Amino acid sequence: MNEELLDEVLSGKAFEGLSLKLHKEGKDVILHADELPNGGNYIVYPNKKAYLISYDETLKKSILGRELTQEEYELIGIEHYA
Repeated sequence: MNEELLDEVLSGKAFEGLSLKLHKEGKDVILHADELPNGGNYIVYPNKKAYLISYDETLKKSILGRELTQEEYELIGIEHYA
């Protein structure tokens, strides 16, 4: 790996826009927003529906929670996933 690419990865620049790109390719995207409850983790499906998710240590798996409220959709800027 060359030094320039390594700098991009370490700075986070290599990942900018990645979630939007993956979403536009029809993939589910898991993201984080501190403003959301339950740790702030959520998943956005290709149909633009977003749900809170958490991780159950006992079951060792992710648990799908409720759909985001309208206010929470506005917080995360769901319109970017159009």
